[in-house]
Amino acid sequence: FLTTTRAVQDAEDGRITFPGRLMFDFVRELPPGPVTISEADGRVTLKSANGECSLLGMPANEFPTVPKGIEGGVTISVGGEIGEVGEKNSTVEELEAYMSGYKRCLGEGLVGLSKVSVQTGTSHGGVVLPDGSIASVALDFDTLEKLSLEARKKWGMGGAVQHGASTLPDEMFHKFPQTKTVEVHLATGFQNIVLDSKSFPEELKSKMYAWMDVELAKERKEGMTAEQFYYKSRKKVWGPFKKDVWSMPEDVRAALRAELETKLDFLFEQLGAVNTAGLVADKVKLVRVKWPVKPASL
Repeated sequence: FLTTTRAVQDAEDGRITFPGRLMFDFVRELPPGPVTISEADGRVTLKSANGECSLLGMPANEFPTVPKGIEGGVTISVGGEIGEVGEKNSTVEELEAYMSGYKRCLGEGLVGLSKVSVQTGTSHGGVVLPDGSIASVALDFDTLEKLSLEARKKWGMGGAVQHGASTLPDEMFHKFPQTKTVEVHLATGFQNIVLDSKSFPEELKSKMYAWMDVELAKERKEGMTAEQFYYKSRKKVWGPFKKDVWSMPEDVRAALRAELETKLDFLFEQLGAVNTAGLVADKVKLVRVKWPVKPASL
């Protein structure tokens, strides 16, 4: 876990938990200037001169206490990133410059990075066309392989990480093991399977989209079609509608699980991740860690 503390002005006492990544996504798009954070009825509002964002919060006392240290035997895998996903492709020279600077700053006795994310032609969630479909991608597997090999041989990492792979054509996935890719990001693909399934309740999906129309209206950029807006924004519906999703009838959940299982079977085969229980048992030491405090809601 990473923690940080920041000084604020004109603050009132209070505690609440809300998604840090969503806050970061909003704040990083803002020009320099003050940001006001307020809370009312369980919702956190971030406001600046250029816009505002509303996030669903939860009582701080219901969030698990973050351990102060790492128990013996636990290894945390930390990754780095070069380039901007969705922009120009990364190069071996960029990896060299990044790792050289990183190693100079790394403290004594620290292991360092185990992997590095690179850009080879994809973007998070894919590029959404006006009709809601996803644009074709020209993935540079040669660059991916060169970066993975450099990461392994020179810098002692597992290899390169491929962002935005979930929207790639099925016939590409077998190439990732061939290019020594160490990690592949697939979240959007699983989300699409669930939300676009014929088994997913239309009434619930309509409620989610209506929520986006109201709560995320300020994130809709000029010229965006409705299809583009919903596709880019619907990753944010899971928090507000968690109870609705978990409370769906068992026959609906079973149908969705079956669709996900089919995709997972395919991916495990293509990514060379089948029959690996023995390898994992040999290389990974199981360490059981107890949370100091159990959330009241559980």
